[in-house]
Amino acid sequence: MQYQPIFFLPLLILFAFLYGIYNFMRSINKHQRSLAKQFTEMQRNLSEMEKALQTIKQRVATSRQDSIIDEFVEIDGDQWLDQEDHKQLRELKRY
Repeated sequence: MQYQPIFFLPLLILFAFLYGIYNFMRSINKHQRSLAKQFTEMQRNLSEMEKALQTIKQRVATSRQDSIIDEFVEIDGDQWLDQEDHKQLRELKRY
C-alpha cells in the first residue's frame, strides 16, 4: 500500500499549526518572565526609596521658629558629618 502525498498534507498542516502555537506560547512566557523581573526590580527600587524617605523623615527636624535642619540627613548609612561639618552646623544653629 502506497500512501498518497495528499494523506500527509493535513498532518503537515496540523504539525505546523501546533508548532506555531508552541512558539507563540514560549514567546508569551518569555515576555512574562521579563516583565516579572522588571516588576521585581521596580519593587526593590521603590522599597529602597521608601526606606530612604523614612530615614529622611526621621532625621530631618524642623524648628518651630526658623525651620532649620537640626541634624544630618542620612541616606545610605555610611554618610556622616565630619568635624568641620559639625562645626558649621553648630554655627548655623546659633543664628
